Amino acid sequence: MPWFQKLSAYGVAVGHTHLQHAATTDGRPLVNPGSVGQPGEKHPDAAYGVLDTNENTVDLRRSVTISTAVSRKSKQRGCRPKPGHVC
Repeated sequence: MPWFQKLSAYGVAVGHTHLQHAATTDGRPLVNPGSVGQPGEKHPDAAYGVLDTNENTVDLRRSVTISTAVSRKSKQRGCRPKPGHVC
């Protein structure tokens, strides 16, 4: 990536697509940590990344949010709420 080679930064974190991805380009991390509020990939859990500059690693993680947990419980009880409503 020519634009990446011109940067003097340690690495680059990008977004917008809401899709988690991590790669190494020219020995530097290029990361899209995903999205906490609107995760992509049809995966309901919040997506984020942890960058360790000492180890030069990126750990992509997922976490169940409160709204995701409530939604799962509602579905387990057979409830299919309309947007903006709770069972």
